[in-house]
Amino acid sequence: MTISGTEDNTRRHHTRRHFATVSAMAVAMIAAGTASLMTASAHVVVSTTPTPTKGVVGSTPLADTALVDADSSRHVVFSLWAPNTCGMEGATPVFTDSEPVTTAQLTTSTVTSKTFVAQQTGVFAWTAEIVINSSGSIEAGPTACTDEHVTVSPATPAISTTASDADGAPVGTAITDSAQVTGGFNPTGTVTFALYGPGNPDCVSDGDSSMNALQTWVVTLSEDGAARVPSPGFTTTVPGTYNWVATYSGDANNVAVASGCGDESVVIGKASPTIVTLASEGGPVGTQIHDTAQVSGGNHPTGTVTFFLYPPSDQTCTSGDTAGWVQKETVTLGEDGSATSAGTPFTTTETGVYNWIATYSGDANNNGASTSCMDEQVTIGKDPTAVTTAASAGGVVGTQIHDTAKVTVTGGFNPTGTVTFRLYGPGAATCTGTPLFTSTVALSETGTATSGTFSGTAKAGTYNWIAIYSGDASSAGSTSRCGAEPVVITESGVQGITTPGTGAAGGITQAGIGLELLLGGLALGLGSELIRRNQRG
Repeated sequence: MTISGTEDNTRRHHTRRHFATVSAMAVAMIAAGTASLMTASAHVVVSTTPTPTKGVVGSTPLADTALVDADSSRHVVFSLWAPNTCGMEGATPVFTDSEPVTTAQLTTSTVTSKTFVAQQTGVFAWTAEIVINSSGSIEAGPTACTDEHVTVSPATPAISTTASDADGAPVGTAITDSAQVTGGFNPTGTVTFALYGPGNPDCVSDGDSSMNALQTWVVTLSEDGAARVPSPGFTTTVPGTYNWVATYSGDANNVAVASGCGDESVVIGKASPTIVTLASEGGPVGTQIHDTAQVSGGNHPTGTVTFFLYPPSDQTCTSGDTAGWVQKETVTLGEDGSATSAGTPFTTTETGVYNWIATYSGDANNNGASTSCMDEQVTIGKDPTAVTTAASAGGVVGTQIHDTAKVTVTGGFNPTGTVTFRLYGPGAATCTGTPLFTSTVALSETGTATSGTFSGTAKAGTYNWIAIYSGDASSAGSTSRCGAEPVVITESGVQGITTPGTGAAGGITQAGIGLELLLGGLALGLGSELIRRNQRG
């Protein structure tokens, strides 16, 4: 049965007045003794109280309590009406509960309904009425729709978030965020993810382009209350602290909630590129050397590479105020990440192992990087040399002879040091054993040296010189070849024909001896003929 609010109030007040009038008449008759005892009966709702008057959708149990003047022949029917439905034509309550009056006598008693958890928000209304058990007809009520209002508020869910790379990452990393909405009452709606950059630590969005979120994503909440920034997320561009804020929109039954600025901080550091190097090859002293570096990885590295070259005397690559490098060249990094010191090569000045160190400077987005001492070693050896000789001419036994040597180098340094001349006599064709003569002479500025004179050619035959260059700090030693400069000594009266050391040995010497013998025989024959002519005359 549907009763308007006005009718409900009129009926309630009429019932209460009727009950009061009947009770008063009964009392007066009994007191006067003028009337027989009459049974007066009036079952009414005295008052109602909702418990509680405020609740949360989906979680707060709602109940109603009625104070009634009634006995056990009656029961109380409680009805809970959804917002704006109480008293409306054709409307039905969202909850109805019938509870018995337990007192046997007509007296004031309390009856409480069972509980009901509202499934929507808004202002609900309780009504209560007394119903006769035997007939089911309404004896009193229902109470007015405006008597018992209960406000049901939206639920307050919680939002938890998980940022990717929460432990930090290098610049250039793409970062994302995820959110989980829990609690509340079957939350639906969206989650808005906002990412704020290092220049906006308070997560401000005020319309100024410099103080807004870097990017936002609106993601529909899934049935399980989850939402995630779609891949790839946001690719970080500068180092610093980034902050995520995730905001749940709320819906009809749930209030909006958001994570706080700073709840999800992601520290993005500089990237750490690597540097690899390739040094030019070594060689003899005077070789020009350089180094080449390649910077890889990182976040589009720019800057410079400084090449340090340390000499053989500094094998620990001393740095700082007592830097021991012999060359320092700073080169701008190319777009491909490469740099080289080839434009200013270093001309080596001593033998031994040189060490390169290449140091990348780093930039706003990249840490510096460096190779280590002994990562790039270049070995520089002594300059190869060659000894060419020219021996003095041979002759008859007793002829004084000497040797001259010329030392040449392949590099650009003038050799210094000494040349030791060794002379081996006939019978020592391999230039072994004890030499007949030794002479050590300092090399001149022109790279030549001339031995002392040997006058002990007491035996005819082939003599051989060897010239031995000592070498110096930059030039390697070298030795002429045995047999490269034979000197022929003949017996007295026989003209010896020799050639200076030309590197030829053997056949030319033997041919010279034969020629000398032939010329000697011709001289003897001519001499005999002259004697005979003089005797005839």
